Amino acid sequence: MQTPATSADAAPDPADIVIAQAETRQRRRWRWLIVGGVASSILSYVLSAGPALMLERQGKIPGAVRPLVLAAYLPLAWSYENIGWVRYSYDLYFWLLGMGV
Repeated sequence: MQTPATSADAAPDPADIVIAQAETRQRRRWRWLIVGGVASSILSYVLSAGPALMLERQGKIPGAVRPLVLAAYLPLAWSYENIGWVRYSYDLYFWLLGMGV
């Protein structure tokens, strides 16, 4: 007498294996897309401080928008003032952009 665990039909179907592998690859792809999207968003935010400072110095940010821009960059301004390596990194970045701080 055969039990379901020992029957010949208990072997996984090769098509099911292929589908499961494809689903696993798709989940990995999505994870990397999410990680890449978050990392590129953070990097874009950090690097956008240079152009924003250029616009601020040139007076090209409208008065009504200026408080919003300042609020958006407040965490970076705080980091610049209180964390040494952030200050050094931004000073180098601004120097490379041709903006003396």
